[in-house]
Amino acid sequence: MEGKLLELPISKLSIPKASDILVEKLRNFILSDEVKEGDKLPPERVLVQKLGAGRSTIREALRILEIEGLIKTKPGPNGGSVVRRPTYQTVAKSLTLLLRSERASFAELLEARRIIERQCARQAAIVATAEDLAEFDDCIQQMKATLNNYPAFFMENLRFHYLITSSSHSYVLRVFARCIREIVYERIIDVELTIPQRQKGIQACEAIVEAIKEKNPDKAEKRFDKHLQAFEDHLKNTYPQAFSDESTKTIITPGTDRQTILLKNIPE
Repeated sequence: MEGKLLELPISKLSIPKASDILVEKLRNFILSDEVKEGDKLPPERVLVQKLGAGRSTIREALRILEIEGLIKTKPGPNGGSVVRRPTYQTVAKSLTLLLRSERASFAELLEARRIIERQCARQAAIVATAEDLAEFDDCIQQMKATLNNYPAFFMENLRFHYLITSSSHSYVLRVFARCIREIVYERIIDVELTIPQRQKGIQACEAIVEAIKEKNPDKAEKRFDKHLQAFEDHLKNTYPQAFSDESTKTIITPGTDRQTILLKNIPE
């Protein structure tokens, strides 16, 4: 008796490209403790001989690694593929593209920023050091000193938010906070605040720092959330167009151009 023809419960095989396999191996090597920033990968001809791969495969793998920000190709006799460590800019660029492709709204970005940064404030109240507290005090003094100079005041405000994330002493929180913050600030390049609004902002920052000094995480989180909510309310009242369906809308005050100054000077 002849048996039936079986239907195999096996999906179509997906065989990875040689360049993808090579990228994974090189990526793991670059991110290992054996490699430091500034080290050079072997020349292309050496990689071809050592790995037994074609030049096109090697070049494709190196191209992908350069896009990922893990190497920088330098031309010339002393050039080659130089190892780089990933930075927040690498993550921010990819995250920006993803959020834009998914049409993430400005309101969603602000919400994400608030969730992450208020957790940083909470953590800062637990682990902030004496050096962190001194930085906070200096920042607030500089905010008061630059009250009538808005670009300088704005930079000190950026510094305060940076200090909140850095004082959490959580690298993961700091990276995500920095990425979201940069995307947000690309959209609110030149939002003006009146002198009374700036003074109120300084008072809010002082209250947040007071809670951090008291090592009161609940109070620090609550006060920081209130501070961010006040700024978001100002945006909604003053620039309602940014919260429309045009998710790539950028707020720029007519006649001004401070984008380059502000974004290039956001603290690391």
